[in-house]
Amino acid sequence: KMADLREKFNAMHNRADERTMRARRVEESTSLRKQQREKMMSLKRVHHGSDHEDEHEEIIDEAAAKIEIAELLKAIGGPDSLRALARLKRFIARGSEIVELFLKTDHAMETLLRVLTVPGQQLDACSCITNIAASISAHTTEAMRAAPYLISFLGSSDALLQEQAAWGLGNMAGDGPACRDALLAQGAAPALVATLQSPSSSVVQQAAFAVSNLLRGPNTRDIIQAFLDLNIEQVVQRRFVDFVSVEGVISELCWVLSFLTANNPDAIARCAAVGLTPVLLALLDHGASSQDLLAADFVLPALRTLGNVCAASDELLEAATADGRLVRSLVALLASSHRHLKLESTWVLSNIATGPSDLVLRTIEAGVLPHLVAMLSGAFEMRKEAAFALMNIADHIELAPRVLVANATPGFVGLLRTPDADLVVLGLQYAELMLRSQGDQAQHALVDAEAPELLEALQYHDNQRIQTIACALMERYFPDDSMADEAALDEVPEELPPWRRGPPGPFAF
Repeated sequence: KMADLREKFNAMHNRADERTMRARRVEESTSLRKQQREKMMSLKRVHHGSDHEDEHEEIIDEAAAKIEIAELLKAIGGPDSLRALARLKRFIARGSEIVELFLKTDHAMETLLRVLTVPGQQLDACSCITNIAASISAHTTEAMRAAPYLISFLGSSDALLQEQAAWGLGNMAGDGPACRDALLAQGAAPALVATLQSPSSSVVQQAAFAVSNLLRGPNTRDIIQAFLDLNIEQVVQRRFVDFVSVEGVISELCWVLSFLTANNPDAIARCAAVGLTPVLLALLDHGASSQDLLAADFVLPALRTLGNVCAASDELLEAATADGRLVRSLVALLASSHRHLKLESTWVLSNIATGPSDLVLRTIEAGVLPHLVAMLSGAFEMRKEAAFALMNIADHIELAPRVLVANATPGFVGLLRTPDADLVVLGLQYAELMLRSQGDQAQHALVDAEAPELLEALQYHDNQRIQTIACALMERYFPDDSMADEAALDEVPEELPPWRRGPPGPFAF
């Protein structure tokens, strides 16, 4: 049986070359990062207006709210229409419960749609639509009835109306693929790209927000191509130059690039061709040295975009890292106390570590290893990202001793104790790589970290892949332990949790 395991183990190792393994880890890590980023960036935003005169008003009950909404709708269109509409705008901004009551009122949306055609009242009506679209999905679907009006307002000479229309469209697009696709079918993409060229920073900021939401989500390849056909990368590059000191605009433009370049080599190449990589490097360098990292909203999307660039090709990776600014910024961010920035920086380092060995060596010499090793003792996501990055570094066999000397072994062995199968596999992969490439030195480090005892227990893990790898490692590198009789193998260390105890099953990688 052990000979069969050894055959399977050798076959696995021979089939997967080092670069393929690194690429797989990058792909898995990218998927995790995308999920985390989606949670981090708000998809919809409520517009409270320049005044907050309702902010401290008393909370009214549902019956009173229904009466007020009905009275306001009745007043709209009459001599007191402007005041009623302004009051309704602030009322709807209170949240989804008020929006629900509004939409349940007879002819409410029809009244609002009618006002969208009345000059002088369009702005407040558009603000109402924006906040309805910022509510739950069912409310956004109702707001979508106003989408043709908002798209037409993007061509208005009124900057305030343009801004509000772009904001509303951004909220609609952020609801999901159905609304996104409907907006694109109605011509939102060319209208928004044209609006991005406005001289008003606030208009550009909201238009970029809307474009970001159109580019996010699943199945966006055709959407990205549609924006590339409109030369979106050239527009964004010019806007960076025009609004270099307006942080809100810069942040939204960075988000556009982060979605535009996600898993799209053509978009990445075109962005690089118009000189956006140096712009992003300068922004990241500035943001990483800021005293208040959280205030620099552009740092996260800039990191994401540069990570996409580094994963695209060795040529673009070399260009992004040539002057050392990127790695210097990453080291600074790894040293910060902001978890999401550390995670994103580690993902970028994982991509850099798939590059040429001399580049990875320069990255090591910049001081990344102590930070990555320390993260192996952190929370789940920290450990996983750090493990990916360190494994990508160690896959350069000539650099594996650097990882070993950095005392990564205890952290990786610690992964073997976790209930997460993916982390356990990463720990096993580290043990195999180090034992194969570093021999006795790795074996001593693993023994000191109590790896053999854990490997012995993992032979009875209920995950077949983990079982097989653990058995093969024991048989090959710790033969004295692996030759123990069945009774000895049944003795699982008491400190290990119950999930490690299970009957042997069929072995599979």
